[in-house]
Amino acid sequence: MLSDLAATVIIPTHDHGVLLQRSLASALAQTVADIEVIVVGDGVPDVTRDLMADAIRRDSRVSFMDNPKGDRHGEAYRHKALLQARGGIVCYLADDDLWLPGHVDGMLARLTTSDITH
Repeated sequence: MLSDLAATVIIPTHDHGVLLQRSLASALAQTVADIEVIVVGDGVPDVTRDLMADAIRRDSRVSFMDNPKGDRHGEAYRHKALLQARGGIVCYLADDDLWLPGHVDGMLARLTTSDITH
């Protein structure tokens, strides 16, 4: 598959509302703007749905997969996100973590000579 974006960022989430909001903001603040961010819900509460509806209205790079609570930590849903990813690389960001603005740029550079990096 030819990618039409530099990167896809996948953020799995269950119930981290405010922290998810900050995590998502750090993904969208990357120096590489040519990205998409897919938030993968795993039985999220209504507050997260509201937060995601607002994020999608504000930034067309954001999408949300609203799934019922799955086994364990919703790993099966992440595969569905990978199948729709349009980025040349895929980066995972925890819903309670932050990235510095150059994170995706660094991953793009490292992945020119590696198949996997962290």
